[in-house]
Amino acid sequence: MSRALNNQKLTRTRKVAARQRKSTNVNSFLKKIILGGRRWFSALNGRFSNVSIIHGQETINDDYFVRVFLNILKYSLVALFIIICWIGYVKTQNYLAIDRRFAISGLKITGCSLISENTIRQLYFKFCLDKGISEKSNIFKFNIDAFYKYIMDKCDGLENLYVSRNFDYSIAVDVIERKPAGMVRTVSGKIKFIDSSMQLFEIPEKNKMDYIFLNIAGYEFDEKKSPVKNANVAQLLKISNDLPKDFRENVSEMRWVENYFIVYLKNGVTLYCHPDSYLGKIDILPLLYTEINYKIEDMEYFDFRFKQIYFKPKQHIRVEKSAGTRNRS
Repeated sequence: MSRALNNQKLTRTRKVAARQRKSTNVNSFLKKIILGGRRWFSALNGRFSNVSIIHGQETINDDYFVRVFLNILKYSLVALFIIICWIGYVKTQNYLAIDRRFAISGLKITGCSLISENTIRQLYFKFCLDKGISEKSNIFKFNIDAFYKYIMDKCDGLENLYVSRNFDYSIAVDVIERKPAGMVRTVSGKIKFIDSSMQLFEIPEKNKMDYIFLNIAGYEFDEKKSPVKNANVAQLLKISNDLPKDFRENVSEMRWVENYFIVYLKNGVTLYCHPDSYLGKIDILPLLYTEINYKIEDMEYFDFRFKQIYFKPKQHIRVEKSAGTRNRS
């Protein structure tokens, strides 16, 4: 009985000793790894002064090792955060580019007066056709910079254009048009607009040509030479802009001849004007009709070039001097 107990105790003791040896071996291995890591960190940072030999064993400043370890851990966490953010950004971009809920809902066009909204829409459809994309393509994949350049190249009457995305998944197009100062006929026979900066341009809408037609004697407008560089053209444009608004709406054509200009009104009356004294005399034109006792349609021209104002009735109006009445022949 006692022998069996002794055997059990011996077996138990051997097992405990084996576990202790195993634990000692593991601890010794871990210590070697840690010591090797400490050596590596010390060598990496050039801090060999922290290593010393005491009784044949290497010792290292533990505070320095902890600081290096914490720095590496900190940079690792920052790198991990950046990687996670980048993965999230890529996933979000893929989601926005694929989901059908982000399809373009339409165009919202503002600022159109001379150019119609339909012209801008047709250019949008042609842009999508040329690029091989759907009119209802993804709004985040739609290239608004390329669309801007396409519209500006195709539409001559635009001064500028702003294209942006709306929260309702529509494309906003804010149009800034050129402001015509008049119309001219070019050497090729085309009717084009001219603005205050003497730039020539044209628009597709042919029903919006109700502007003053400008003509310079002896000068031909060449659409290839824009802006126009001519002193008489600049002078005539300035006069056109200085005309009173109510009066300008009744003008159909202005023609520059040598040192004066001619104004053709829509009612058939012609005005001969000098550029230095026309404004004051144009302002009293309604009073002249009352003073001379003639109707507007009965007059052929007024001459404002001199100090006195001269006028001439049309040929079919005969004035009876004695009676002071008018008769139509």
